[in-house]
Amino acid sequence: MNLYNLMMKRRSVRIFKDQEIPESIIDQLMDVVNNAPSGGNIQPLSIILVRTSDGREKLAQLAGDQPWVKKLPFR
Repeated sequence: MNLYNLMMKRRSVRIFKDQEIPESIIDQLMDVVNNAPSGGNIQPLSIILVRTSDGREKLAQLAGDQPWVKKLPFR
């Protein structure tokens, strides 16, 4: 698949399964995110992995009190 097709098939997900994600998949995703390029290699992003309902509550507040963040399934 070329980049154009990949980008055209991108979608926003608003409904999530209440299913645990294997640790190996999380590790792979974090590796990809940490190695993604940034303009001028300034690396302006910080990645926070939220694994608790308390963390999700804080994330919802930081996201401007977005109620959908609080309601996401969590395992």
